[in-house]
Order: sequence, then C-alpha cells, then structure tokens
Amino acid sequence: YQRRVHGDHRDIANPRLVSASDDASLIVWMDRPSEAENGTRRWVNTCTISGYHSRTVYTVDWSTSNIIASGSADNTIRLFGEVPAEVDGASSRNQIFCQEKAHQLDVNCVSWCPHPQWGNILASAGDDNVVRLWEWVAPEL
Repeated sequence: YQRRVHGDHRDIANPRLVSASDDASLIVWMDRPSEAENGTRRWVNTCTISGYHSRTVYTVDWSTSNIIASGSADNTIRLFGEVPAEVDGASSRNQIFCQEKAHQLDVNCVSWCPHPQWGNILASAGDDNVVRLWEWVAPEL
C-alpha cells in the first residue's frame, strides 16, 4: 500500500483475507505457509483491486458466497466477484455492483450477515448516522 490501511476481513472458507486503504484500493492476500521462513506465516498479494473507489476505502467484508463488499469515503458501496484463474492459481476481481450515494456521507462499515439463510443481506453504516440493510440478488445469466 502507498498509504494507511483501514480494515481487513478474513475469508472463512479459504486461507485468504482482503484489506482496504487510504489509497482507494483493496488487496486480496493468500496465506502461503510453504513459502514462509522459520515457521512464520507468509501472506502474498494475489490480487489488487483499484480504480473503482475515488476516495479512502474504510471497510471491507467477505460474504459466504465469495463476494467482497467495500465501503468508502466516496459514499459508495461496491461489490466484487471473483474471476477464477486459468493457470497460476491467482484470481482477479471484477466489480459486479455499485451503489452510488449509498449514504449521504462516508460509508464507514459494511458487514454481510453470517447466517447461511440470510447471507445475501449486507448492512452498512455511514457518517450520516444511518444504518441500512441491502439485499443482494445476483443477476440471472
């Protein structure tokens, strides 16, 4: 990162996490214990998500259905889906949804519901003193 890191969230199903920063980017990290020295853990950047948010990203959360949600000082909530790798195991992320003006001011927190039955519900909170619930319905292909 070029600037301060604000948040991170661990993927429950896999040994990876996503972090967010002042530089308006997100990074997906993979735990690679086989590459570590002296039994320490080694986290490797496997995907940088940038060019979507225009200001600081304060919050990220990883859903049980493998969707990353992010909230930013640009007042937006963005969702990113995984594009599986064809060769080396590294994947990329594409924006699959953007809610402009999700809050009147900065979005400070996003959190997916951890319950399997309600895993498509995202809560958000902002500097506008509002908490919102959003339902994510994947588009049919």
